[in-house]
Amino acid sequence: GEACWEEIIDTIEEADSFIDSNIQMMEDNGMDLQKMGYPTHADYVEMRDKVADYTSGDILMTSW
Repeated sequence: GEACWEEIIDTIEEADSFIDSNIQMMEDNGMDLQKMGYPTHADYVEMRDKVADYTSGDILMTSW
């Protein structure tokens, strides 16, 4: 279980790093992300940080 959870966290962190750097690169190249329907880098960071703090790292899982 612990190894599986660490793999999930690593995958999420890799995806975050990819998205974060690409949004920043697009803004640095003068792209208007809001006009394209994407969040700005500041908006992305705010959304990401809200999700990260939402449950204080705990998750409730259920199954049928």
